[in-house]
Amino acid sequence: MTSKTLQVLAEARQRPELRHQPSTRKLWTDPHLANQMLQAHLDPAHDAASYRHDLIDAAVCWLYERFALNADSEYLDLGCGPGLYTQRMADRGVRVTGVDFSENSIRYAQRVAVDGKRPIDYRCINYLDIDFDGQFDLATIIWCDINVLAPDDLVSFLRKVRRALKVGGHFVFDFVTDLEFNQMEEKRSWTYYPETGFFSTGPHLVLEDKFTYPEELVTCDRFTILRPDQEPDRLFLWHHYHRLDDMIGLLSSTGMSVAGIYDRIDGTSFSGEGKKVTLAVRNGP
Repeated sequence: MTSKTLQVLAEARQRPELRHQPSTRKLWTDPHLANQMLQAHLDPAHDAASYRHDLIDAAVCWLYERFALNADSEYLDLGCGPGLYTQRMADRGVRVTGVDFSENSIRYAQRVAVDGKRPIDYRCINYLDIDFDGQFDLATIIWCDINVLAPDDLVSFLRKVRRALKVGGHFVFDFVTDLEFNQMEEKRSWTYYPETGFFSTGPHLVLEDKFTYPEELVTCDRFTILRPDQEPDRLFLWHHYHRLDDMIGLLSSTGMSVAGIYDRIDGTSFSGEGKKVTLAVRNGP
């Protein structure tokens, strides 16, 4: 056991300091982890990384009809992953741009686009760094990616999205609310993997901790990966939960107005009881 491993184990009972830092980027850049994420996106049977494919089909159908898209419309998918939404929009004749931080996912999406002769513009950049100007009729960020953004990043991101939209263009996103946070509990567990698992190849041990910060409506999932004869590794996943009224107020402050509130990304009517909310907002009053 290395001295670094001993240090990590000694720190295992300490709560991470809440500094509103971003989640560990390695989850999207490490070759093994990036491939695991891609496989999770592509599995149609569950929603571990993307929604089930039947819901994706319904969502694209609703978005296309609700916002009257056509062959002249420009659509921007932020955090597009392997292109599950972009492919479907392109098949409907919409002009499509997809942005994602993962080179692995973008390469896959580009291959699928070429094979299907879909003219999709994919860009491997962090969606926090987009610099579009009045180009899009519709932009989306789906699967509650909004919740991973720290407060300052969220404000900056919303302003950039508004700038990317045409006047009167729409932005649709879903997010997890405080109703979900209120049921969160801190927990600790460990799992031994004798063979390759999600976090690593070969035998390894994963220590998993969930921490909650009630005043800030924030959670942190910390994963400590221990391997034989290797330095330990740590991943931090931060999630920021939002009250619906607070989110609407934030959107208003960035110059966008609410055009619709829904339970799901497929336009399911709003009940006020769900732990997730989908908002459609308009660039302008």
